[in-house]
Amino acid sequence: MQTSGRDRHEHHQGVGGAPAELPQGVERLLRRWEHRSRRFGWVEGTAWRSPEAEAVADALLSGSGVEEALVAFGDQRARIGVGEAGLRSDLEALTDVLADQQGRPSGLAAFLLPATRGMRAAAAAAVLESALVDPVTGFAAPAGFAAALWASARGRVGPYRELRTYRWTASRGAWRTLAARMDIAAALRPWVGPEDAAVFVDPAALAVVLVDSTRFAELEEVLGDRVGAPLADAQVHPIPPCDSLRDLITWLLGVCPQLVGTTLEARRG
Repeated sequence: MQTSGRDRHEHHQGVGGAPAELPQGVERLLRRWEHRSRRFGWVEGTAWRSPEAEAVADALLSGSGVEEALVAFGDQRARIGVGEAGLRSDLEALTDVLADQQGRPSGLAAFLLPATRGMRAAAAAAVLESALVDPVTGFAAPAGFAAALWASARGRVGPYRELRTYRWTASRGAWRTLAARMDIAAALRPWVGPEDAAVFVDPAALAVVLVDSTRFAELEEVLGDRVGAPLADAQVHPIPPCDSLRDLITWLLGVCPQLVGTTLEARRG
């Protein structure tokens, strides 16, 4: 059975998950690669070594799992802020080291293509996540909430049978603040599972869908009693069958018109 680069790296974990010594050949290649990369312009003050770099070196020496390791390497470089020019320079350093060791040129393109794919995928995922997830509360952004409802309508999760909206006393300014929304989100997060969804539709209102509707009672208890948000209104909205995304959005905006053009200060502040 062929072993992936990731699997091989996990084999280098010591007892209790502590890092173990890498094979001498892998360590030697990593040291040379890092030294050459710094000569080629690696940004000072940025850590070069990573598990993904170790996996690339391991895969190259074993001869298997190289492409997978390079994709993960590109993703990791993107996450620490290395751009495509920096990635190219880093991999040029690697091919330079390999040419020294093997006595012949090593093709940069074979390394650059999968690593760039991983880097661009990481960037695309970050853009999509920012559109789907509210980075302040960890709940859905409006587009993410609509996407969850559409996934349920298509039978991919759920199904959700009802949407509930909660509004607390808007006249009390403290409950309209960023801090209040963060506190509410932190308290409710254990009751909003991975297949559920919640979205702040304005600074003092929340919309929630749960796969298991019986859990709404627990969520409302947390919101009202434990968090102390003074609920002014709670409504149940049965979710109708929707044959198209347009139909679903039309219904959703009838229930939560604030989802269009919402500019919560939490997302700006």
